[in-house]
Amino acid sequence: MDAQRFSVLSKRALDEVRLQDARMGLREIPSCALQRLAAALDCDWATYWKVDAVTMTLRAAVVWSKPGLQTASLQSNTVARRLSLSEGTAGHVWRSRRSIWTTDLVRDMCLPRSLDARAAGMQGGIWIAVQTDAEVLGVVEMLGTKIPPPSRALLAAADCLGLELATLLV
Repeated sequence: MDAQRFSVLSKRALDEVRLQDARMGLREIPSCALQRLAAALDCDWATYWKVDAVTMTLRAAVVWSKPGLQTASLQSNTVARRLSLSEGTAGHVWRSRRSIWTTDLVRDMCLPRSLDARAAGMQGGIWIAVQTDAEVLGVVEMLGTKIPPPSRALLAAADCLGLELATLLV
C-alpha cells in the first residue's frame, strides 16, 4: 500500500463516519469508525486508547476485531491495561505525537499483548496519535495479518489521519 492509497482509503472511511455521526459531539471514536478505518486499511484489530487527563494514562475506550479471530486474550489484556507516557507503543505515540508503523509486533509491542496479538495471527501494526495542535486526545492502534512495510510517506499520511480523526472529537 502506498501513501496515496492509504490517504484515499482512510479519508473515505472518515467521510462515511461523518455522514453517519454528523455533529454528535463525540467524546471517543465510535466502534463503527474504527471498524471502517480498519477494514479500509486491511487491518483485523483496532483499539482507541483515550487519554485520561486526570490520571495521565491511556485506557482502551473502544476495541474492535474482525469476526472469527481468536482475540479473547488480547482483548482481555487490552481492556485491563492503563498505559503511561512511557509505556507501550501507544504510550510512546502519545508522548512523541508521531505515528509508529511496524511489521514485527513481537519486537515493537509491549508484553503480554504482543504475544496475544501474534497468537491471533497479527504480524504488524499502526499506531496513530489523534491530536489537535494543542493536545493528544488518544491513540488509534490498528493491527493486522498483512501490514505492508512502513515508509516516510505512509507515516506522514498516518500523522495527517490523526489530525483528521481529532476533528470527529472536537
